[in-house]
Amino acid sequence: MMTILDEHGLPLTDVVLGHGRRPCELTIASAARPAALFTYFLYRNGRTITLRAANMRLSARLETRWAGDCRVWYVLTDAEVDPRRLGAAATEPAPRPAARRRARPPHAANRTRRGRGVLASADVRSEPT
Repeated sequence: MMTILDEHGLPLTDVVLGHGRRPCELTIASAARPAALFTYFLYRNGRTITLRAANMRLSARLETRWAGDCRVWYVLTDAEVDPRRLGAAATEPAPRPAARRRARPPHAANRTRRGRGVLASADVRSEPT
């Protein structure tokens, strides 16, 4: 387990890291507070982070990408790093997150396959003239 610190040294969340697609990439396999990553990245426009483990600190850059319907978080380092050296639990490539189906909006039930609106009989209301 590692801790991600923001550019001011304040803790954001605890994470478990795994190997990424590239040698200098570490995938965040799980995070204790994923909303903290989202807020830091999108609302505070933060990219520079520090990974803190019991035995070391490492400067990195927080990044994200879409993999199907899921957002994948990863960190980029200046040099190739073994997650085991950082005290990470994952030693294999991080598993791809299971694809989650998005909930259909309520109005989608009244649509045809081509996307044209269809009114159900219960939705038709006549107005007094």
